[in-house]
Amino acid sequence: MYEQFLYFWFVWIIFIIVAFFMKNGKKRSFLLFWILLLIFISQTYVTIGAIQFSFAYFVLLIGSIIFFIQHSLSWYNLMVAFCVVIGYVSLLIWEKITPIWFFMPSFFQIPVLIVMIVLLLVQSYDSQITSAILGLILGRIIFELLLIVYRLHDVVGEETFFIHISLTVLFIIVVRLMQSITSKIANFFRRKLI
Repeated sequence: MYEQFLYFWFVWIIFIIVAFFMKNGKKRSFLLFWILLLIFISQTYVTIGAIQFSFAYFVLLIGSIIFFIQHSLSWYNLMVAFCVVIGYVSLLIWEKITPIWFFMPSFFQIPVLIVMIVLLLVQSYDSQITSAILGLILGRIIFELLLIVYRLHDVVGEETFFIHISLTVLFIIVVRLMQSITSKIANFFRRKLI
């Protein structure tokens, strides 16, 4: 219940940021539709065999592939997404094996580490978001398949994954906002001093 509350809270914050702070256009309309669709179908699961798949997971995967193709289709960004996949899977395995090593809740620590990886490797804002989302989605499916092979798990696309996605996007937005604020403050003081 706590995880579901966090997911909806973070996604609505992202929705408000997109709705009120992005310029009108196809990109904004696509993102608003995508976010509302994810909110609407977040509790819908499809059972295939003995495994439950979140329908929102598939919508997120398809939307992220479309977003990736439209904005940052390059080998470098694909390699960054691969680095995010490896980092995310390793953090999830680390959490599964030794959860005591996480000094803060994993739903907060994992997105912070993923954002640090993405910010170090990618400069463009759109490429940061697309590489992070695509890497997290593919990393989660690899992790879930590992658990399913060993019969440790039977649900693909739980609330913790969606919290990781929403917090990662939110942290990237906050970092971008902080960068723009500091550059405006620096420009203001530069003009005053010169």
